Amino acid sequence: MKSLSELHRDISTPLNILEANRFNDLRGAISELENALENRDQQLQPEDIAQARLRLAATALRLSQQTIPMLNELADELLGLSGGAAIRAACSPIQRTDAQPLPSDFKLPLEFAGGIGGKVKSAIQGLAGK
Repeated sequence: MKSLSELHRDISTPLNILEANRFNDLRGAISELENALENRDQQLQPEDIAQARLRLAATALRLSQQTIPMLNELADELLGLSGGAAIRAACSPIQRTDAQPLPSDFKLPLEFAGGIGGKVKSAIQGLAGK
């Protein structure tokens, strides 16, 4: 049986490709593609531009309609496995002995915040079958 550390690594390693630096690289590539599609120097054929736009549309649709919903499902499942106490701790300021606490990078999800908003969201998710 794998250790908890190994199991965590099996989950976190594939998700590490979603780091901010990777998104910055992706934004740069998108900007380059945008410039190329403008075809200012008239080097590209209209058919090539149309084909590139079609591939881009398929990629964007896959991202918005398949990948992001799958990532949201994974996040919900991982939050459920983590439990409310661990989630609240991860969203709390980081206490330091030598300086002021550092704010957490995370916001507490509404369903773990308690109060009426959390109860409503939990009820809606329960009705939706989550």
